[in-house]
Amino acid sequence: MARYAVIENSIVINLIEWDGESKYDAQSAVQVIPAADGADIGSIYNGTGFVSKMVDVVEKEE
Repeated sequence: MARYAVIENSIVINLIEWDGESKYDAQSAVQVIPAADGADIGSIYNGTGFVSKMVDVVEKEE
């Protein structure tokens, strides 16, 4: 079993454990690809890798 990312509209919507061969009933608009480093729910898949969707917060000086 390996970890796979379920991707919809370039966003990881779920992470699953799957053997990659048995039947997996995914929606037609969803991709299922092997999850690599950086693959977390909410991260973005850019076609070659996973990018965190986290944004740095900068405090505004008053």
